[in-house]
Amino acid sequence: MPPNGTIVGTRTLVDHGKPTRRFNIVILGEGFRRIDLRGFDSTAKLLATRLLDIPPFRDVAHLINVHTVRTISTDPGVSDFPTAGVPKKTYYNVRGSFPVVGLAATPASFLGTDTPELLEDAASRVAPLETIELLIVLVNEKTFAGCTFPEQRTIFTSRHATNDELVDVVAHECGHAIARTAEEYIDGTPPPPGKTYCNQVTEAQRLANDIWWKRLAKKRELKLPKRDFRAVHLFDDPDVTFTAHTPMFNTLTSRNGMLGLYWGCQDVDLSITGGTGDQFTDPRGQHYYRAMAECRMRRLKSPSFCRVCSHLITERIRAATR
Repeated sequence: MPPNGTIVGTRTLVDHGKPTRRFNIVILGEGFRRIDLRGFDSTAKLLATRLLDIPPFRDVAHLINVHTVRTISTDPGVSDFPTAGVPKKTYYNVRGSFPVVGLAATPASFLGTDTPELLEDAASRVAPLETIELLIVLVNEKTFAGCTFPEQRTIFTSRHATNDELVDVVAHECGHAIARTAEEYIDGTPPPPGKTYCNQVTEAQRLANDIWWKRLAKKRELKLPKRDFRAVHLFDDPDVTFTAHTPMFNTLTSRNGMLGLYWGCQDVDLSITGGTGDQFTDPRGQHYYRAMAECRMRRLKSPSFCRVCSHLITERIRAATR
């Protein structure tokens, strides 16, 4: 079956050198008709400019190229999003409420395609496929949506209600796609068998003092003789309360800016009862820790990535350019 549309060309928005020596990002448009291409072009340019101005991307921006594939679809928008049961004829066959193996249900804002090979084929028009590190599929809808398939190095995002929201969501999803990071809130599911995340440590690792990111700590963040973290945020710690998304130390507020251990990083222990239904205070997440109180992986509108996630992202980008 031929695609529902056509590719009309490619453009390079950010050129910092040969694709073989750079981290190449390709932005592809889905659900844009010919009359919508100007909107795709302007949104893609804004996204490329603003994403590369966000730390830590700003620190390695000279290693990043950004390209676009300008694609025309027959219909505007995508199937089953924002309303299920409404089909659309689009080039890459993206749809909402996309089912994922291993998950009982996905939210309506979860986007995906059964034909990822069409994305790769389109991206290969920009540069050899083996040099492309990240695909961003920009969907022509302004309803909130953003998700990542890390193994396919692909992000799906809507245009969102505002440009700020679009950039915040894509930056967060880049953490998943580039550095394979976990969510830093509690997603309510147990850890996948055999899956580990570099921005998460377990209770067993905490008790064994086996925390890799200790090497990123400043002297003032560690205490002798065992070089334990000064900032350790446990679920039952009496001097900690929660604001909407962020743990706050009542008597030691300075610790919120310190590297350490902060409970509640994606996974839950199903053997612990008494879940509140609130992902930010659910006690079942007490045995999984992130590195800092604030991070874009925890909260979309956080002003920055934490030190650990920043390190993971920049190291991955540098590794791709060696």
